[in-house]
Amino acid sequence: MLLLLIVLAGLLGFLGPRERTVRTEGGGYGLEVTHGSVIRSGQPVPLEITVQPPSAFTGPVEIKLDGDVFESFDFQNWYPNPDTETRSEGELSYEFAPPDTGPLTVHLDARVSPGLGLGPESHWVALAVDGVEVARVDFRMWVAP
Repeated sequence: MLLLLIVLAGLLGFLGPRERTVRTEGGGYGLEVTHGSVIRSGQPVPLEITVQPPSAFTGPVEIKLDGDVFESFDFQNWYPNPDTETRSEGELSYEFAPPDTGPLTVHLDARVSPGLGLGPESHWVALAVDGVEVARVDFRMWVAP
């Protein structure tokens, strides 16, 4: 019976990949993260981060991610690539050159790690200005069979 429900859910598209966008503001900046809300092992996973400055960026843009995010993803590349990256306990920090105008949008090219267990995955993305976190987005992904 359970197998029949899983097959039926798959046929109706309930187990297919889905995206979700979450937004927050802090320190005058907007932070938006589009992520996979339903993902499958071995499949591409969307992760797009957009930072909207209050007027214009005055220096490098620092984006932080929880340290476990790349345990869930097979990382390929960032677009654009960060200028620097550092890892400290529990987080990864990436610094990007500011765009000439408008927001900074960063895309992560990744796939869901093969063999990632079924169930929820929780992660976060934060924006830091002068080393101080001003905005943070928490998001959840559901790993489907």
